[in-house]
Amino acid sequence: MSGGFENFWGTMNFCLWDVTGDGEEDLLLGKDGHIRSIWSMVDGKTSCIAIADVGVLCEGNILWDYRYLDGAGYHWYFRLDQGGFMSPTLRVEYSVYDETWWKYDLVKDNSGEEREAISEEEMQKIVDSYTPVELNWKSVQEFPMN
Repeated sequence: MSGGFENFWGTMNFCLWDVTGDGEEDLLLGKDGHIRSIWSMVDGKTSCIAIADVGVLCEGNILWDYRYLDGAGYHWYFRLDQGGFMSPTLRVEYSVYDETWWKYDLVKDNSGEEREAISEEEMQKIVDSYTPVELNWKSVQEFPMN
């Protein structure tokens, strides 16, 4: 989480949202309008159920995390389920080695070994197919501590 928690009280924001679909609000911590972590109650204990670099919550309780590593872009999509489970559903990445966009359907093949070459236009259609949820971010300094 490259610098996600530097000067926590001065830079971090929070939002309450039911991301697991259990009817209880979960705590999202973020910075610059992006999710950095999600906290939920699991078996009666507060647990971190997701960590993201540049996370966006999308309709259907999908966490989209964009990462840029070693000159390549990675789009990860996870379904957030009751009980704090993050189920990977899709990964789209750009390979700087063969200059190709690759799509991994992690529902069909959760090993991540089966992939399909796609065009940049197909990659953009995938990204555009996920609708971000409008979140009401507030400074963590406003978090109700009692």
